Amino acid sequence: MTPREEVIDRCVGLCEWCGWRPASEVHHRKRRSQGGLDTAANLIALCFVCHGDAHANPQWAFEVGLMVSGHSPDPESHLTRDGSSVELADYRERCYADVKPN
Repeated sequence: MTPREEVIDRCVGLCEWCGWRPASEVHHRKRRSQGGLDTAANLIALCFVCHGDAHANPQWAFEVGLMVSGHSPDPESHLTRDGSSVELADYRERCYADVKPN
């Protein structure tokens, strides 16, 4: 599975920032032009509104962690809407717990 496929699988179809619009785009937290890699930790599935906001308001995106500096190492954990980070495996399990059939 490619990192993009992992991210799409992880988000169960919803924007990983707002949590309610369909995820339609994959965003690099550390920009590719600054050496950001195509890793699941560096990618986040966003709806078109949240993705547009991140690029239109980069200062805000850096403050909340939707973007990280080109001088930073690639993210090793996934960002959550409250600004905290969580290990990817834990995040995925938490997401799936809400949608898995009993």
